[in-house]
Amino acid sequence: FYLNHESMTNDLIIMIFIICIIVNLLINITHYLELSEWLTNILSVTEIALVVCTFNYLYGYTNSFIQLDNFIGVFTMSIIVYFIVRTIVFMKNSEDAKKINERLKRNRGCN
Repeated sequence: FYLNHESMTNDLIIMIFIICIIVNLLINITHYLELSEWLTNILSVTEIALVVCTFNYLYGYTNSFIQLDNFIGVFTMSIIVYFIVRTIVFMKNSEDAKKINERLKRNRGCN
């Protein structure tokens, strides 16, 4: 979060990759719990923010695990990114559903 124009080093790229893997695993686990949608959304955004804050601390970008100003910024960005990704996935799934329905209609018409 606090890169301050730092160049993309191999360590930073690996850190971002590890963050993405951990977040993906946590969100998948959360979605398999079959909780209500609002709770799943809150947990997912919180997981993203906590993982990013943890790595910020581990890599020395912050002095403590959760600094309030850092956490607010990370949490806000997590909300934005989470819902952008959800919107993109929803649009892709809707398009796939349309293609499947069209194919089913064609197959029914042939029989």
